[in-house]
Amino acid sequence: YQDGVMVSTGEFTRIDIDLAKERAQMPAEQKAQEEEIRTEEEKAKNLQEHFNLGLEYLKQKQYTQAISQFESAAEIDPQQHAIWANLAQAYSGANQTDKGITAYEKAIALRPEEAGFHNNLGGLYVKAGRFDQARQAFEKAATLDPGKAATYHFNLGATLVNQGAMKEAVEPLRKALELDPNRAVAHYWLGVCLYAGAESKIEGGVVKTVLQPGTVEAFEKYLELEPNGP
Repeated sequence: YQDGVMVSTGEFTRIDIDLAKERAQMPAEQKAQEEEIRTEEEKAKNLQEHFNLGLEYLKQKQYTQAISQFESAAEIDPQQHAIWANLAQAYSGANQTDKGITAYEKAIALRPEEAGFHNNLGGLYVKAGRFDQARQAFEKAATLDPGKAATYHFNLGATLVNQGAMKEAVEPLRKALELDPNRAVAHYWLGVCLYAGAESKIEGGVVKTVLQPGTVEAFEKYLELEPNGP
């Protein structure tokens, strides 16, 4: 999986209220309005505290605590895409895949143009075995951010490999290489996936392995690009 892509959760939108200015413009009899502003200020403070604590717990991989804080923040303001995205990360870390998917879907509903959200959602779809939806999510990420399209296709292939879906991983790995033919690791994993699809046949009483076309070439290309690679 390509580092630097998975955790793309956006920025939290602060709620800033200038109470002094509001009070200066407010007639004395409008106490109800003043109380409403105080309530909003307290809401903003609580929201920020839960969000910040959630980030700290997430950083420390204390996923249960992070989930609790982000869920509290979401109850206060469910319109913050960053809350749902970070909550999805916490669910994912806690192996609550279905809840993570739901949280990312809510983040995307609020910020549909965020390619990283679609990428991360694709990873969870793969984990859930929902390969068609995963492909759609990664392809959407590639459409939204063409400059990283090769990475998103590679991420789909890599996550499929991690789930043992070698056959399904071949296509996205080939797409990644069409866009970035010098990505050595993609050649390697393509070779691995093609080799996994090799067949055996008996000729003259001897069992022979029949490789899929392109298997040898994939490994050779990897060695050309990374002669000292692992």
